[in-house]
Amino acid sequence: APRIYILEHTDGAGHRMKSILEAIAVGLRNGLNFGGLVGQLQPLTDQHINFRVIVDAVFGSEGSSNLFYYNISVTPIFAKEFENVRELQAAVAAGTV
Repeated sequence: APRIYILEHTDGAGHRMKSILEAIAVGLRNGLNFGGLVGQLQPLTDQHINFRVIVDAVFGSEGSSNLFYYNISVTPIFAKEFENVRELQAAVAAGTV
């Protein structure tokens, strides 16, 4: 199945984790695998906590190294990019994903 990646948010830990869980749910609903996040240069949240440490606590000791695919300073190249979930779901429905 195709993989879905999301951009890491730049704010607090709760919003960042929420976006991961939402992406996993969107992937499951649409027959896609969750590939991970395109990470920010700065892993510190608004609370000044290293988000990679939180990801490791939730997803296991290698969680951050497995989920953070690229650093935003490197431009990743994906087969398709979508601005929102509706665009993604329309492409899935049309069979273009």
